[in-house]
Amino acid sequence: MSLPWFLWHRTQDEPGGDYGDWQRVSAVPIGPKISYVTAAESSDGRLEAFFPHYGVFCHTAQRTPDGDWSAPEDFGLNPSPYHGGVTFFREHDGSLDAFASSSRADSSMDVRSLRASSDTWGPVRSLGKVPDPNVGLSSPDTVTELPDGLARLGGRRVEPRPLLAHHPAHSPRGMGTLAVASCLTPERTAQKKTARAMAATASES
Repeated sequence: MSLPWFLWHRTQDEPGGDYGDWQRVSAVPIGPKISYVTAAESSDGRLEAFFPHYGVFCHTAQRTPDGDWSAPEDFGLNPSPYHGGVTFFREHDGSLDAFASSSRADSSMDVRSLRASSDTWGPVRSLGKVPDPNVGLSSPDTVTELPDGLARLGGRRVEPRPLLAHHPAHSPRGMGTLAVASCLTPERTAQKKTARAMAATASES
């Protein structure tokens, strides 16, 4: 029986300096089928981390920069299996957008936003449904900001597995791209110099 995976974190206090000791973020295991971590820094210097836990994406964040972590909670972006994880995009004013493929019947991709002036994530918003009812989208592979302040997202077209999935002529996934847009603000913020490292490792609970 394999050991569960947990989220760990350590901090580098100055550029080029040594890292501190690893510290476990929470007792909530990662996985079990997929084990990876997505992390980003909020405008006030706190780390926001996301990881899969039994079919949902959990979210945990530092209460203060380099401080303790909140208890992991369901983030509300729950893509279908094998449709990717959470993709972050930082707006010019320091706000964060979190994109993910959607498993909802009326949406192909969802987004939540953390405004630079707030410490609370906004509600889940749909970016619409692709016209083909039998096709889904992956999480965005690319996010590009346009000169007018909008964002273009590029994702993979994901088709359902065919009934004859064992036949070599049937591919379980189709490939393609989709571009969608959302309004952004044109301001910039400075980046912190402190480096942080996060990892998912298997260990005893």
